[in-house]
Amino acid sequence: MLIAALFLLGNSVTQITLASPGIVDFGELPSIRSMSISPDGEHIAFIRENRGGKTLVIYELKNSQSAPIEYRLPDKIKARDLFFASEQFVVLLGSDTLRMRGDRRNKLEMTGSYVVSVKDKQVTLLLNKSKGLHPSQTGLGRIVAISPDTRYAYMPAYSAAVMPSMDLYHVSLDTGVGEKQARGQSGTLDWFVGENGEVLARVDYDSVAHEDQIYSYTDGKSRLIYKKASELPNISVRAVSDDETQLLFVDQKGDDAGVFTLDLDSGEIGGPLYARSDSDIDISTDINRKLVSIVYSHGTRYEFQNARMNALYARVSASFPNSSIDYLGSTSDLSKVLFQVSGNYDPHSFLLFDTKAVKLDSLGNGYPNIKKEDLGEVVAVSYPARDGLEIPAILTWPAKAGSKQLRHNLPLIVLPHGGPEYHDSVGFHWLAQYFASLGYMILQPNFRGSTGFGAAFVQAGRGKWGKEMQDDVTDGIDYLVAEGYVDSQRVCIVGASYGGYSALAGGAFTPDRYRCVVSIAGVSDLPRMLVDTKRRFGTRHWVNRYWNKVIGDSKTEREKLKEISPVYFAKQFAAPLLLIHGKDDTVVPLRQSKFMYKAMRKAGRKVKLVALDGSDHWLSTSETRRRTLEEASRFVLKYNPPGPVAMYE
Repeated sequence: MLIAALFLLGNSVTQITLASPGIVDFGELPSIRSMSISPDGEHIAFIRENRGGKTLVIYELKNSQSAPIEYRLPDKIKARDLFFASEQFVVLLGSDTLRMRGDRRNKLEMTGSYVVSVKDKQVTLLLNKSKGLHPSQTGLGRIVAISPDTRYAYMPAYSAAVMPSMDLYHVSLDTGVGEKQARGQSGTLDWFVGENGEVLARVDYDSVAHEDQIYSYTDGKSRLIYKKASELPNISVRAVSDDETQLLFVDQKGDDAGVFTLDLDSGEIGGPLYARSDSDIDISTDINRKLVSIVYSHGTRYEFQNARMNALYARVSASFPNSSIDYLGSTSDLSKVLFQVSGNYDPHSFLLFDTKAVKLDSLGNGYPNIKKEDLGEVVAVSYPARDGLEIPAILTWPAKAGSKQLRHNLPLIVLPHGGPEYHDSVGFHWLAQYFASLGYMILQPNFRGSTGFGAAFVQAGRGKWGKEMQDDVTDGIDYLVAEGYVDSQRVCIVGASYGGYSALAGGAFTPDRYRCVVSIAGVSDLPRMLVDTKRRFGTRHWVNRYWNKVIGDSKTEREKLKEISPVYFAKQFAAPLLLIHGKDDTVVPLRQSKFMYKAMRKAGRKVKLVALDGSDHWLSTSETRRRTLEEASRFVLKYNPPGPVAMYE
């Protein structure tokens, strides 16, 4: 009954049903997403998405016959995530794109949190009507702790001043009104709060002194206990120890990523408690930022503090091989544990493990029209770059191409990821799987500079945009051609964000490789990008130093930057180009695609620009994702059809 009821919730509106899944099925945001379980296990909450809009749903687990609490979300709000702050309160994180105050040219992705009462169904905007807040905020709505009586949330927010500071507010979950509890600095990045509501620590980055700084509040007032010179914010403080005497942070020791401790009294550093050279390390915490598990980027994903949880995770993972299994939370007594599975067997399902009954139940599938047989097989591989560096990659075979006879001389779509400090892994990728459903093989190269494979691999990409990083993409094509899997004359490249830049670089610098190029929110002119960054953040901000290290210095290396900017090489394009860009992109402005469009037109090359109304950098709505799939697939099918050309002319 439970499973049937939840599937009903996820499919409450009519959907287009096709013989094979199509744009609607792959392009929609998951119909069920961001699921969370209450600490007492009485309720689950999730975001339901369909053509009728977005709804926050709170469902009673024990009584499947009871009507769920449903709250229709405003159309303009992009629902990002949700979680239980306590048994009685669900917090929803959302955002909206607005113009920056006093700056008509740039926009800001304003974020905020709503709290929904399970008991009386009231909805309240947190920090609303709170005095002293700065009108422009980024990261607003972040909760760093909950008070012991679960009546208050502790939230960082910028206060209004000549030089805004990120202060700490304690906010009523009943009224949403916040009051300032502690004052930070303009360079404050984070706050840590103890279980009794007292401030434990503050993390800063001083952009003038170029220092990471940590202040302890164990004596009742701020006291500097750690400082270290760093060109960029480097120390990643993620958790507080159970006894609240130490902070836990992620850092590098040689080639190893490790978890270290910082004593809040003495400032002494200990560890590493955990270390890996071939993987990134992160920390999963509870709502009060106490350590739950160590998270690795590949291999065994989670290393829990609780032995029962390690055994449970291993058991669930064994049931879904070649898939990503993500831990979403559990009850306080670990009697129920919530997971999400994504990969070769299921695109997006939620699983509830009852540890007492030793039973695994499905709570619904975010893509109900996409079945296992509709998915292309996803595998992790690696291939040698031309300089010998081993490049990890993800391959997706065309859907229904199971036999070796069908895995020969295939059309290929290269799909480089964004970031570039990010990485692709085995799991469901809506864009990759849609093209696989059309008959294409998909290559997602984790070129040097990608995260997930150790610090040395990230460092290998610094200053290598358009050069070795792009060679890694090209070498992936050569590897698949040499293996006989791919027809070298039937290759397109499609990418978003940095992947959009990589697509443009592929068309400009290796024009003989591609039959078509699709750039989604890609950068075309690196010097102008860096000038815009300085204008937006100010010349002293660490963001400028980051890009100077990653790409190149806009003052001293301008000519080098122009040499790797596709906009200056439009004449070298042989393949037609499709540019897709959101008008509300706050990361890469639309003008970057307009620059490229004008350059291609001037060079007499085939080009089309699609500017998406209401679309941000991340294609956060179903409408913009569907439109992107429609435009990209029509373009790719025209210039690189998977079957005989006559089928598409």
